[in-house]
Amino acid sequence: RCLCSTTPSDGYFSIVGTNREGRAIYLDSQATTPLDPRALDAMLPYMTGMYGNPHSQTHSYGWESAEVVDTAREQVASLIGAHPKEIIFTSGATESNNMAIKGVAKFYHPKKNHVITT
Repeated sequence: RCLCSTTPSDGYFSIVGTNREGRAIYLDSQATTPLDPRALDAMLPYMTGMYGNPHSQTHSYGWESAEVVDTAREQVASLIGAHPKEIIFTSGATESNNMAIKGVAKFYHPKKNHVITT
């Protein structure tokens, strides 16, 4: 049971005292995160026809994909008041955690030589 009382103004993720389409409320976002329908609508064209590797800079598919990723980075940065260069997209939690741990380790390296994680 969720005791959270914070609800976005549009009600998309209102979870207090409700269920979604007769199903239990899913709270295991470490495994899979429910996708907001607006995000799906925005992503669908790039998953079905305008796909390309944004790291491939030798053809138009890569250029178009890189532009879309850069636009998304700018939008996220604007939303949270950050600079676009501060936004890093990763493949998931493991890569994100490793990046954070390695960053802390590198920062403290001259003084500390051990990192312990669980």
